[in-house]
Amino acid sequence: MALIPQDATSPVNNANSYLSLVDARALAAQYAITLPTDDTEAETSLINGFAYIEAREPDMCGTRATDTQNTSYPREGVYIRCVLQPSSPFPNELLLSQIISAESFGQGNNLWGGADNGRAVSKEKVDVLEVAYFDNGTTGDALTLPRFENTIQPLLCGSTSANQFKVFRG
Repeated sequence: MALIPQDATSPVNNANSYLSLVDARALAAQYAITLPTDDTEAETSLINGFAYIEAREPDMCGTRATDTQNTSYPREGVYIRCVLQPSSPFPNELLLSQIISAESFGQGNNLWGGADNGRAVSKEKVDVLEVAYFDNGTTGDALTLPRFENTIQPLLCGSTSANQFKVFRG
């Protein structure tokens, strides 16, 4: 599948990335992030990184710029470090988040976790409905990316980050 970058000034409804492959490689090099050398693999990693960001939309600050775009950005009403951001260009935090998660996908990591939601059953009992889990209930197949979390955090207002609010005098 080819990359279809979102346009910050004239949003499209079929985008699957915030960056072109050329722009992603340039930004990755600037921040010592390694994307797959094969273009097809790099594009797939970027698309997965994009999808990983999109899953965070419920926690994002602001609102979509248009009702026809299929992506969480461009957004209006976003404050980063107490400064109102324009809807164009995309915030650097967004672009970096995509290549950070793309790097992890490119290394073969599954950021989505397993279908068992991280739980490995060690014992089941049907009659009185008893369930026991290994390792305190987790399998460890879902990864956490601290660099990603730290980078995307300024874009979030939901339960995973500090709250943002506006105060008006009137």
